[in-house]
Amino acid sequence: MPARPRLIVLVGMQGSGKSTYAARLAAADPAIRVISRDAEVERLNAGRLPYDKALRRFAKTASRRLLAALAEAGASSDDVVLDMTNGTRAERARRMAFFPNHDKFAVCFAVPIQECRRRAALRADKPLPPVAFFSFRKHYEPPSPDEGFIGIETIEPQSRL
Repeated sequence: MPARPRLIVLVGMQGSGKSTYAARLAAADPAIRVISRDAEVERLNAGRLPYDKALRRFAKTASRRLLAALAEAGASSDDVVLDMTNGTRAERARRMAFFPNHDKFAVCFAVPIQECRRRAALRADKPLPPVAFFSFRKHYEPPSPDEGFIGIETIEPQSRL
């Protein structure tokens, strides 16, 4: 019997290393689909506006495209990586519902808020307000097997990704 496709749900604060991890997975296996709201905003913006302004301007269009990408990927037999914060059960459930035929794995990035803020500050092209980090921390719910995950891995912090 052929293996079921995988859905890898990245879970972590902004600046925790999710996109770096997703890029490494995709480089190792070009057949993996990476779905990222940030990447969609960047495609729509094409470098015209600073990221914070582009996010506000293109949020609705990026969200529509994100839903379409989730539906398309969920209907496929491709392995998929969800590169978003995915910090609450409700967020994960909404996205995972598109993938009834995929085996689901969570990869959690256990990076302290101070390190995430330090890393994010190094990204001049993508400024983030402090409230983004504190909001994530306040609402964060760790992934659990009862959400449908057959594996949950935790990535410990590294000073440089």
